[in-house]
Amino acid sequence: MSSSGGEWIVTMDEDGQQDPRFIPELLDCAYRERAQLVYGTPSNPPPHSKIRNLASKATKKLFAKTLANGGFSEFNSYRLVLGEIGRSVAAYTGAGVYLDVAFSWVVADSAEYPVLARREGRSAGNYSYRKLAGHFGRMIISSGTKPLFFVSVLGFTFFGVGLMAIVWIVIQRLRGEFIVAGWASTFTALMLIGGSVLLGLGIIAQYVGAATNMSLGKPLYVVVRDPKRIFPDS
Repeated sequence: MSSSGGEWIVTMDEDGQQDPRFIPELLDCAYRERAQLVYGTPSNPPPHSKIRNLASKATKKLFAKTLANGGFSEFNSYRLVLGEIGRSVAAYTGAGVYLDVAFSWVVADSAEYPVLARREGRSAGNYSYRKLAGHFGRMIISSGTKPLFFVSVLGFTFFGVGLMAIVWIVIQRLRGEFIVAGWASTFTALMLIGGSVLLGLGIIAQYVGAATNMSLGKPLYVVVRDPKRIFPDS
C-alpha cells in the first residue's frame, strides 16, 4: 500500500472469493456516499460452518460498536480506500496492527456495498480456530486503550457494589435483623479489595496504553485533501 500511486486502493483476499467485477460499483458507492472507505459486504453466506460464521459476525459487531473510532458498521477484507489514507496508514502503523483498526483511527466516513462472494479457490477450512483466535487477539490488542478502559470501569463497579453492601449491612445491624456470621465482612472485603485492585490496574493500564499507542504508530492526524476536491458536487 505504501508503494501504491493511484487515487484509490483496493484490497482483496487471495483465495478468489472476492470478485473484482464489483470494483467499479465500489467506486460508484464511494462517490455517491462521499465515503473515504467502502467495504464490499457479501450478500450471500460465506462457505464456512455456522459456528465460524456466527463468531465472525459477533467479532465484527464487537469491533464496530465498541472498538472502532469511526462510523463503522462492519468490516471485511474487500475494501476500497482513498489512496492518501491507505498510504498514510501504511507509513505510520506497525506491522502487527489490524488494518481495519488502523483505518478506524483516521477514516471519517465509511460505507458498505453488497457484493456476491464466489466459491473459494482453496479449502474453506484453511484457517483453524486457533489461527482465528489469534486474529481476534491481535484486533483487540491493536485497538488501543478502549479495552483497558473496561478494566477501570469493572474495578469502579465492584468497588461501588462493595460500598453499597457496607451501607446495607449497617442498616441491617441497626434494625437488629439477623445476618449470617462472617458472610457480610467476607463479601464486602472481596468487593472492596477486588475493586481497588482492578481500579488500580485500570489506571496503570491507561499509562501503558499511552505507550502502546505510540508503539502501534497511531498518528495524531493525517493530511488529506479537502473532501470537496475528492468528491465534486457535479
